[in-house]
Amino acid sequence: MGGAAQAIPILWTLQDLVLDDGGTASGNFVFDADANTHISINIATFAGSVCAT
Repeated sequence: MGGAAQAIPILWTLQDLVLDDGGTASGNFVFDADANTHISINIATFAGSVCAT
């Protein structure tokens, strides 16, 4: 029989992610699948504007 599987934490990067209002988000975070947690969160958001019609 094999041993228990272990997941390596994964670094996710956001690069100029555009939000519904035209704002953006950039940064990164680490997801640890073994612990089902997000760690080392470093995300910045920048305001957008939406013109109502």
